Amino acid sequence: MATTGTGVCMGPHSNVAEHLAACLNVVCGRFLREGEPARGRGVLMGDRTARAEVLPADRDWENGFRSRVGGHGLIRGELPSALLPDEILRPGPDRIRALVVSGGNPVLALPDQDTAQRALNHLELLVSIDTRMSQTAQLADYVIAPTMLYERADHTALMETFFPQPFAQYTPALVPPPQGVIEDWQFFFRLAAAMGQKLRFAGRDLDTSRLPASEELLDMVAERGRVPLNDVRRARHGLLVSHPATTVAAPRPDRAGHRLSLLPPDVAAELDAALEDEAANDGFPLRLVVRRMRELVNSLGRDVAGLPPHPYNPAFLHPEDMERLGIEDGAPVMVRSPHGSVDAVAHGDASVRPGVLSMSHGWGSVDPAADPRECGSNVNRLTSLDHAAQPINHMPTMTAVPVTVVPAERRPPSRAHPDDPFLPATGRAGEATPPHTRFA
Repeated sequence: MATTGTGVCMGPHSNVAEHLAACLNVVCGRFLREGEPARGRGVLMGDRTARAEVLPADRDWENGFRSRVGGHGLIRGELPSALLPDEILRPGPDRIRALVVSGGNPVLALPDQDTAQRALNHLELLVSIDTRMSQTAQLADYVIAPTMLYERADHTALMETFFPQPFAQYTPALVPPPQGVIEDWQFFFRLAAAMGQKLRFAGRDLDTSRLPASEELLDMVAERGRVPLNDVRRARHGLLVSHPATTVAAPRPDRAGHRLSLLPPDVAAELDAALEDEAANDGFPLRLVVRRMRELVNSLGRDVAGLPPHPYNPAFLHPEDMERLGIEDGAPVMVRSPHGSVDAVAHGDASVRPGVLSMSHGWGSVDPAADPRECGSNVNRLTSLDHAAQPINHMPTMTAVPVTVVPAERRPPSRAHPDDPFLPATGRAGEATPPHTRFA
């Protein structure tokens, strides 16, 4: 199978690029046929019967609720995240006035960080549920401290599709949580109860008049599994089970005639637009592309002493580009796009193609005067919330962004050793913040 991820879905013409990847699997016949073995991986979640049938495209964004800004429909029940700042800032009785952020860091993740930060500051209520004082939590009215992985029971049901073999594991809480800490689901349960809202979980309506125990919810998730959860509980190191001996079943009669649609009219229009799009330099000869860091996940982990290789996200360039631009390894640079600029630290990397600038996202600060050698550079200051946004999912261009790089004046470090990865992270008002500070 051909699969896509960060990069294709964030670049120019991302809708049609994702569609073409799906078409490649169709053309190459990467689908199981009737009678072929179906190697299920479900243990606690169970497996659905695999059928040799095509599910019609639901195109749910064409019907139902429309966003106040731009009139966009829902995709899998959600609105495009790039609409959020405008939904907060644009006046009107239906503007978003309160936001609960669970484990996210939108002030660093949304395009156009200046506008995103202004929107979050404009909220009447911002709540952050996080195990650390993230940049978004620094802006919040309330920070709710949830339990961490060793402080709560859990099992692997929701991860089964990622395992190469059918496997399940249950882990009890290993240490008691500190006083004032709650499980994140308890916050939403209590909020729904206080608002008189119904909660549906694992296919059933919960009684919001009584707070359930965590083990009850874990049991609900696994009650339809092919291995009882209690058996998994007794297996201290997890349970590896055999694949079920099943085959791909015949299509249901009402779906037997369905076929895959490779070129619906709106995709054809997007394809034409993509083929006619001629990229121009216009003074921005380089292309900024996204880059993952092995040690981190988005903005998570950068505050853990000794984990990231640098206290910042380097601006990686091919050595030939650095020589042409007169930039030395480790030198401060300014990266500029049609939408903004950031200060960064240049590093040579021969694996990067000439003409490409490669930087990781999830770095930077809410303080525009912060030294990038201490907190990194937020590449989303180089992006726009709506420039070249896709027609269906309103995805802005967040990779392959036209940029230029020039040497910057070297400013004195505010700390004795700015490249020392063991220095503590900096919290609000410059105070040192341990990575797991808790606030009730």
